[in-house]
Amino acid sequence: MAGETRALFERAAEVPFEPRLRDVHGTVRFEVAGAGTWRVTVDDGSITVGEGAGAAECVVRIEEAELRRLMRSEQNALTAFMQGRLAVEGTPGLALAVCRLLMGLSTAGSRG
Repeated sequence: MAGETRALFERAAEVPFEPRLRDVHGTVRFEVAGAGTWRVTVDDGSITVGEGAGAAECVVRIEEAELRRLMRSEQNALTAFMQGRLAVEGTPGLALAVCRLLMGLSTAGSRG
């Protein structure tokens, strides 16, 4: 469901600052087959999220069904990567940091 994926990135857009991402800088573009493309930019803990393609230091490509499995903690991101279900181009550490943020949001629900 593209709506579930969109809701995840909308929740991320509601997080203006994440202390766990201090000292992290860069943009990750998520290309979610079947749902769309989003960019998550982190600048020393400050987070901005935008929809659509654009420049990024890291690109994560994943099928929507696999992303839902990650969101529901039915799959581990590292395992998905090793099995070829999640592709990362660029800076893997940046991708991992942002993925942890997203997975935390998906299991915690809406923050506020």
